[in-house]
Amino acid sequence: MGEFELKKFIVILSLIIFAGLCCPANAEMTKEGHQLYLQACKLEMQNNLEGAVNLIRQAINISGDDAILYTKLAGLYADLGDYNNALGAYKAAIKLRPNDAFIYISIGNLLQTTGDYENAYNSYMQAMEIFPTYKYNYVNIANVLAAQGKYDKAIEYYNLFLAAYPDQVDAKENIATAYLNTGKFSLANKYYAAAYKANPEGFREYANYGFALFEEKQYSTAVEMFKTALLENPDNMKVRSNLAVSYHMLGKLDLSKQQFEQIFKLKPDLTALRIYYANLLVDMNLYDEAIAEYTAYIKAYPNDADAYKLLALVYKNQGKDDLAIQNLLTSLEKNNKDLEVKKELAFQYHKKNDYLTAIKYYDEILKETPDNYDVKANKALALHALKRYDEAIKLYEEILATKKNERLQQNLVSAYISKGDYLLTQAKYKESIEPFEQAVVLDSNQSYPYYGLAKAFELLGNKDLALVNYERALEIEPDKELYLKDYKAFKAANASQDELAASNITTDVKSNNSTTPVSIKPVTAGDFDGTSNQDNAQKLAGLDNLMIQKPDEQIADKVKKLIAEGDELYKSGKNTDALLKYIEVLKLTPNDAFTAFKAGNLYKLENNPEKAVYYYKKAVSVNKNYADAWFNLGLVYASKKEFKSSRDCFNKVIVLSPDYAYAYYALALSYEKEGNNSKAIEYYEQYFNHESDDLTKQAVKNKINELKSSKS
Repeated sequence: MGEFELKKFIVILSLIIFAGLCCPANAEMTKEGHQLYLQACKLEMQNNLEGAVNLIRQAINISGDDAILYTKLAGLYADLGDYNNALGAYKAAIKLRPNDAFIYISIGNLLQTTGDYENAYNSYMQAMEIFPTYKYNYVNIANVLAAQGKYDKAIEYYNLFLAAYPDQVDAKENIATAYLNTGKFSLANKYYAAAYKANPEGFREYANYGFALFEEKQYSTAVEMFKTALLENPDNMKVRSNLAVSYHMLGKLDLSKQQFEQIFKLKPDLTALRIYYANLLVDMNLYDEAIAEYTAYIKAYPNDADAYKLLALVYKNQGKDDLAIQNLLTSLEKNNKDLEVKKELAFQYHKKNDYLTAIKYYDEILKETPDNYDVKANKALALHALKRYDEAIKLYEEILATKKNERLQQNLVSAYISKGDYLLTQAKYKESIEPFEQAVVLDSNQSYPYYGLAKAFELLGNKDLALVNYERALEIEPDKELYLKDYKAFKAANASQDELAASNITTDVKSNNSTTPVSIKPVTAGDFDGTSNQDNAQKLAGLDNLMIQKPDEQIADKVKKLIAEGDELYKSGKNTDALLKYIEVLKLTPNDAFTAFKAGNLYKLENNPEKAVYYYKKAVSVNKNYADAWFNLGLVYASKKEFKSSRDCFNKVIVLSPDYAYAYYALALSYEKEGNNSKAIEYYEQYFNHESDDLTKQAVKNKINELKSSKS
C-alpha cells in the first residue's frame, strides 16, 4: 500500500513535573539561571524561538550542569527545525540524567522525525528499560517499527498500547494501517471502522479504509470512502482507479467509465490501468474499444500473458476464432502453466473440428488435473467425433461412474449407436448387434437402436428378430420416413405373391442402409447444469462443457422454419394451428425444452390442463432447472386444486431462482385456498419483500392485514 503513514503521538513533557519521577538534578539551577529560564519560556510563548534559545544558552553558561536547561534548549532547536543542535542538547541532558526515560523518549521522537528509525527504536527501548510501566511508550515503539515496515512487530506493540488505552483513536488508525500492509484486511476494516465511528470529523484515513474495504469486496462502502478521499485530493490516481473498479464490480458501468476517462485525461501515461478499463469496455459490449485498450496495454507490457488471454476472449465474443487462437497461443507461450488458456484452446480447436489438436490440450490439462470431469467429457466427445468409438465409450463410462449426467448418458448412447452404424457400413453385421443392444439397455425409448438391430438381423437373415425390431422402432416413431421405407421393403421382400399383390407394394423398393450421422459440437457450462451462459470480462470462461449433438442441417432448417411459423400463428391468435407446428417440432427435436414449454402454454390457454401438464413436464424433464416451466406447471396443478403438487413446483422455482417473486405469491395463494392463513401470510410477506411496485405492495399488505384479522 505504499509508505506507511501514521499519526505521531506528541508526548508533551514537563520535565519540571516529571523530574521527581526520574533521578534528581545533579545540581540546583542558580537564581539568575532560573530567571533566564522563565524569560525564555515567555519568549517561547510569544513564538520568539531564537530569542528564547539565546536566553537558555546564557542560563547554561551560568548553570551549565542542569538537565532541564538542555531539554528546553533541545525542544526549542527542534521547533526551529535545527535537529542537529537539538540532538546535541538532548545528549548533553542525558549525560546529566542518564536514567531519565523521558529524555530518551524525546531523543526517540527527534530521531523518528529525521527518519533515523533504528536509533529512534533503540532510544525508545532504553526508555522502556528505565520506565517499563510507562505504557504510552508502546505506541512510540509501534510507530517506528511500522515506519520500518516491521508491521507484525508493530501490531504487537499497538495491541499492548490499546489494551491500556482502548479509546485512543489515532492508535486504532495506525494499527488498521499496519494490518492493511500485512494483508489482514478484515482486521484493518475493524479498526478503521472503530476509529471512524469514534471521531468521524477527525477521521482522515478515507483512502486506506477504502483500500481495505475494496480488498474485502465491500465495494459499496469502499466507494463512499474513495469519494470522500478524492474530495481532499482529486489527483490521487490510486484512489480514483480503485473507485473506477469498485463501480465496475457494483455493475455501475457508466460511472466506472467516467472515472477511467477522468484518469486518462489527467494521466494519459497510466497505461497499466488500461487493462482494467478494457475489462470494463468488454462488459459494456464495446468490443472494438476494448481491443484498442488491450492492444495499448500489451504494447507497454508485452509479457503479460493474461492480457493476451483477455484479448482472445474478446475476439471469441466477436466470432473471430483465428484471432482468438492466435492470442491464446501467445498467452500460453508467455505462461505455459495456464490451464484456463489450454482449456480455451481446446474449446476453439474442438469448435473448428480439429479434434486431434483439441485432444492434445485435453491431455495436457488432464495430466495436471486427472479428475477434471468436464475436460474428460469433452475429450470423450472429441474421440467420438473422430470415430474412435471404443475409446470414447470407455471414457464416457468412466466419467458416468463418478457422476450421473443425463446429457453425457445420451452421448454414450449415441457413441454405441455410431459404433453400430460404422460396423454395419463395414459389413460387420454380427459385431454391430452388441453396440446397438447396449444402446437399448441404456435408453429403451430411443428408436434408432431398434432400427439398427433390425437392419443387422435382416442382413444376417434373421427375419423374426428383424421384424420385431422394425416394429419396435416404428412404435416409438411411427412417422419416421426412413423406418417406414425400410420396413415396407423388408415386408415386401418377405411377403408371398398374394400378400404382395394385396398390399400393392412393388418389389423394386431397395433397402436403405443410410444412417443419421452424429455431429458433435461444443457448448458451454449452461448445457450441463441449466445455468445461463454469461461471459466474464475479467475471467476466461466458456469451455466447461462441450456436450451437444447438432441435428442434421436439413432437420435444423426445418425445425427453425416450423418454430417461426408457429410463432407467427400464435401472434395471429391461431393457437390450434400454432400447436400443430410446435408438436411437429418436438417430433423432430424431442429434447427442445423451450418448444415444449410453449406447447404447454397454449394448452393452458385452451383450458386443456392434462395436455398442459404433459408438455410442462416434458420441458422440465429436459431441463430440470427451467424455472418458468416449473412455475406454469404449478399454476396448472393449482387450477386443478392439486395444491400440494402445485406447491412442490413453486418451491422448486424458489430453489432455482430465489428472486422469482410470483412463486412466493403463488405459494401464499395456494395456502390461502386451503385455509392455512399462517403459511399464506408467511409467503405473502416474502413476496412483499421481493416486489418493487408500490401499488402492488400496498395490495399485498392489505391482503396480509385481512388474513391476520381473520386469524384473530
